[in-house]
Amino acid sequence: MLRRTGERGAVTIEFAMVLVPLMMMLLGGIEYGQFAYTNSVLKSAMRDVSRMAATGGHSITDLNLTVKTRLAEVGIPAADVTTSARSYAQFGDLYSKSEPITQDNEPKGGAPGSGDCFLDFDKNGSWSAETTGGADDVLHYEVTARYHLMFGFLGVMAGDRNADGDKNWFGSEDGAILLRANTTIRNEPFNNPPETCIP
Repeated sequence: MLRRTGERGAVTIEFAMVLVPLMMMLLGGIEYGQFAYTNSVLKSAMRDVSRMAATGGHSITDLNLTVKTRLAEVGIPAADVTTSARSYAQFGDLYSKSEPITQDNEPKGGAPGSGDCFLDFDKNGSWSAETTGGADDVLHYEVTARYHLMFGFLGVMAGDRNADGDKNWFGSEDGAILLRANTTIRNEPFNNPPETCIP
């Protein structure tokens, strides 16, 4: 049986119609796999940070460096990672706890000044507003990382911004997906550091 000349062109058009959605599904699957892997690395880094903080001897800087190094291994630069740490005396407390001031001379309150003394939990020789806390304290540690899409056209198709210029459904203004993780742990009963005084 002879083929009509128009059938050859129809097959090409049908193939193109099937190829585009097929490629979108393939690239979307790759993108989702990388996103899930990156999210898994972030959660793993949070477990490591929890162990480091609970056992004492590590500063907030150490925790931040651990998280940023792990995320850099999967392509998220340190500039796209923000962290926050708050220390509490117990789970029910709502106040943020910095390194405790043990002697507060005039002017009272705020950051310690000349003649003031504090417990240096971070062991860095200077007072810190963010700290891992002391023995038996509770640490709440949060990380937000910006995951940029490998295939930018997926973000364009989803809409980088809505008509009003607000954030897109990814949670950011530039199409990046915001990955968030947090952990709240109670420190082990390690020895508190000695008192440090500012000359």
